[in-house]
Amino acid sequence: MNGEFRVKLTDFDQEKVTKIFTDAYQNKLPGAFARSAYKSGTLVSESEFCAGYHTNDSLFLVYMMESDRLKVYVETINKKDLVLMKSTVNRYFEQVTDLFKKHGLRWSKPEVTITLEECPVYGFVKTRKDRFLEIWQGQKEKLFIAPIASLAASYVALKVNILPADDLVKDMKKAVILTAEAYIGILIGFIIGVVLTANKKVFTFNF
Repeated sequence: MNGEFRVKLTDFDQEKVTKIFTDAYQNKLPGAFARSAYKSGTLVSESEFCAGYHTNDSLFLVYMMESDRLKVYVETINKKDLVLMKSTVNRYFEQVTDLFKKHGLRWSKPEVTITLEECPVYGFVKTRKDRFLEIWQGQKEKLFIAPIASLAASYVALKVNILPADDLVKDMKKAVILTAEAYIGILIGFIIGVVLTANKKVFTFNF
């Protein structure tokens, strides 16, 4: 099992990026590469990376940049622990993006892949916009579809003399109350899920 996360950099100066990583993690590329799964292979050589770092239980290797994309390969000692891999990917992702912020490098379009027994699993970073859309999707039926359907059904029933006028008024009031509750719900959800929730730089995995 291994992981890889990618970001797009506005400033894609390879020399500058290499220096940033070297200053932060020293020149540990040879040691990290020697510990990685690539050490005994022939398809990927050390020259394809610009930086690396290792601890007792994990490592990362930073690929040489491809145009404006930066890729970081992540590996853990325990190759069967998916929870460990996810937390390690997020830990290194946070470190790398904090490093970019420190040096004024703007990044966007984060992506991640974890390869588990040759089966890739993808993840994404949930932004404030994503959380707002998630809340909106959960409430929009109550905001529009349910009230309109209720009023339409009541109107048809009145026209065909199934529903008395008094009952129509009651249904209309009920539709208004449901709509008001939905708007209050989406407002509370927005405050808690978007405004008060920290915009953490972590990947969310869809599995």
